[in-house]
Amino acid sequence: MDSSIKYLLSLAAIRERAAIVGKAAKEGHLNNFDVNESKLQTVADYVSDTIKVIPKLSHQCCRKITSLTDYKRDFGPDKFDTIPAHSRWQHFEAGNVPRITNLIAEWEGSGSDQYEITRRLVDLFFVSVLLDAGAGEQWRYRDTETQQLYERSEGIAIASLAMFKGCEFCALCSNGASPSVNGKSATQILIV
Repeated sequence: MDSSIKYLLSLAAIRERAAIVGKAAKEGHLNNFDVNESKLQTVADYVSDTIKVIPKLSHQCCRKITSLTDYKRDFGPDKFDTIPAHSRWQHFEAGNVPRITNLIAEWEGSGSDQYEITRRLVDLFFVSVLLDAGAGEQWRYRDTETQQLYERSEGIAIASLAMFKGCEFCALCSNGASPSVNGKSATQILIV
């Protein structure tokens, strides 16, 4: 790997760039944010507590939560795996429709092994995330199965899933091959 690329991917380069942005923020040179360092610890505590707490109320509907003392730790060192993920998978599941689970079941039903299912999922997730990069806030998609309108990342996820299932990313797929992403076909996608 080229040394300049390697440096840009390093922790040192990230810290250097973050320091530049931090300095600009402290000097009031950012367009969308102001920095109030007296609130830094409060913000850090809030984020930390949001990640690791749940209400400890026996009757949640009967009492308004007024402070963080109304909470207790939920995601201890032995339960980090229970923290809800935010990921492309969840974008595919928008509207509480288990699209990926259903797709996996469909593939298993047609005899696909775990290796093939994983390959297909990697193809699907990879192209979906690439299409999402920089799509902006105005993007909308109406799911043809539920007729529900989805915006932003959820809309792109569901639209890319429909395209994947419809063989839009691979010319071979339409000839009976399994759903996949082919670079040549993917470069010919026209997004208007």
